[in-house]
Amino acid sequence: MIMKKRSLARRIALAGVACALCASVGVGSAFAYYTDTTNAQGSLPYSVDPKTTIDEGKDEDELSKHISIKNTTNVPCLVRVKLFYAGQNVSVTVTGDQWAQLDPDDGWLYYAEPLMGMDAATTDLFAQVTVNEETANTTFDVTVVQECVPIYQLDGSYTGDFPSADGKVPVKVSDMKVLPKDGVALKGFTMKVDNGTEAN
Repeated sequence: MIMKKRSLARRIALAGVACALCASVGVGSAFAYYTDTTNAQGSLPYSVDPKTTIDEGKDEDELSKHISIKNTTNVPCLVRVKLFYAGQNVSVTVTGDQWAQLDPDDGWLYYAEPLMGMDAATTDLFAQVTVNEETANTTFDVTVVQECVPIYQLDGSYTGDFPSADGKVPVKVSDMKVLPKDGVALKGFTMKVDNGTEAN
């Protein structure tokens, strides 16, 4: 009778050890699983923010300039430029293949094709400056600013969300109509600077 009790106690003890081993094996597998999924090897950093550079050059008469934008990342993007100048001093007409104007009142000029990757560049945008006779002896600047945004597909068209006073506005390539061959005359815009004055 005593032998049977010892045998039963031994079986219970062995069963307990077996359960503990199974539990520890299961916990080990779970930890290994979570470790593997949270520390994946071979991942590459990816930036969703495109960056571009602007290239400006003046022609010999110094009254016209050519402007181009180049993508310096592998992130496809849309670009736009705006020219700031004092409208009472000069007038500016712009021409260029694949350049478009969506709203004459806001002054932005858009490149009607995405820059799909590193070193992709726009064609030249040409700005012809005409000095008003009344202010011919006045110095002036024509300042160019540019913006770029990443692209996505919307209704089958490349689209970029450009910033505006109301937040972000989606701009689709399919909505862009390129500038006419003889160009368009721009409105003069002055640029506000930090001290509250205006830069021409």
